[in-house]
Amino acid sequence: MAQDAKIKLNSIIPHFRSDIYWPSWIYLQAESRRIFQNSQRLLKGDSMNRAHNRPTGDQLLQQSMFGDWNIINEKISATLPAFIRTGEPFFRNAELNINALLKSFLLPQLFVTLTFSEHWPQFQGILHQAQENRQRDWGAARQSPNLLPTDFPWEAVEYYYEQIYHLRQYLLTASSASGYGKLRESVMRHEFQLRQAIHTHMLLWVQLTIPELIEKNYICADVPDPTMEPELHRLVIMHQIHTCREHLCGRPPGHNDVSNPCAKGFPQPMSDVTYHPPWRIALQICSI
Repeated sequence: MAQDAKIKLNSIIPHFRSDIYWPSWIYLQAESRRIFQNSQRLLKGDSMNRAHNRPTGDQLLQQSMFGDWNIINEKISATLPAFIRTGEPFFRNAELNINALLKSFLLPQLFVTLTFSEHWPQFQGILHQAQENRQRDWGAARQSPNLLPTDFPWEAVEYYYEQIYHLRQYLLTASSASGYGKLRESVMRHEFQLRQAIHTHMLLWVQLTIPELIEKNYICADVPDPTMEPELHRLVIMHQIHTCREHLCGRPPGHNDVSNPCAKGFPQPMSDVTYHPPWRIALQICSI
């Protein structure tokens, strides 16, 4: 049922996607079946435990060291399975995977962050089309559309995933286009900001070493020449320069004292070597 609903929501026919009741209804139907199946699984597990004289729920509990309440005895059982993303086992498993990659390939050469932008022209076209379909299907009077990405979360995330797919297919894994040679290994993690904007953090292990990437000017910390590279200069000025805001980082605009950085660590002093600061979790890519 869940797979069928996903196919219908992804279909080029917007009837199911534009309906204001059907997505919620089908979700509740699928969730009710999941709850029923889980209840049956628990009942069957309980009967199997009784038949094979396995520990019961009471036997899996132990008194907490911090009070008079009971907690799960994790020496016998885990509190949450590893596939649940909000549980500690999931993050522990992800950490083990990263450590295995670090032992095999050492530190990654590139740390990349990709951010969704609601100002992309193609996405604005998708918003206009989705708004027109919604107004037509609902029978609402045509008026100036309220084109907010939060009103179309499915279209926003699907378009972002499509962009990530094409980026990986035609740039990251293409040796002739990437500029760093062969992509040896990669790790991608999708996250959401407080305003629900999706973004991706990526670790890339590539063929060229960090000194070679710096020598080819692939990794750099300078602002591009506005005459030679006007488009790159515009993008760097717009997206890759931190501007202090008192309500965000504690510093008023115009703060540029290197000896006294803001709460986000800007401005950073320039370094002539690439290193991994032990007090930071994320990999810092620094260059001349």
